[in-house]
Amino acid sequence: MSDMSDKFDFITDEDLTPGTEEDELLNEISELSKRGYQLLKENLVEEAEACFKEILDKDVLNNYALVGLGDAARKRADYRQAVIYYQKCLETHPTNNYALFGLADCYKALRKYNQAIRIWEEYLIHDDSNITVLTRVADAYRKVRDFKKSREIYLKVI
Repeated sequence: MSDMSDKFDFITDEDLTPGTEEDELLNEISELSKRGYQLLKENLVEEAEACFKEILDKDVLNNYALVGLGDAARKRADYRQAVIYYQKCLETHPTNNYALFGLADCYKALRKYNQAIRIWEEYLIHDDSNITVLTRVADAYRKVRDFKKSREIYLKVI
């Protein structure tokens, strides 16, 4: 009789584990992210920030956590800190629309309208029909007294 172990791969206890450490980490990060954004919706900013910072302890360049911290800072009207988080996100995720949107809103709040326009226009490269962004760009052009450009963009909204 031949040895059957040569013909079959037997399942070990290790094969029955639910997932790898990486899968578990990604799952944990996903849950923390969902919780953080839910806390932001409930205006529990400090608790949300704790979730996002815990994510960064596990994944220092996590775009969801960086945007979440930017959003939290924006809710506290700490626009300069929010800018830092959004910019850090954009260093590794340059087309992240949430970071672009948040960053432009911060520049608007800081009355840096030309910088806000530049960022919103970058956003519009990826989503050129977003009425909210188009309206904000048109408003910003009006603030910098470029009425021709402002009117042109307002007409796209209508």
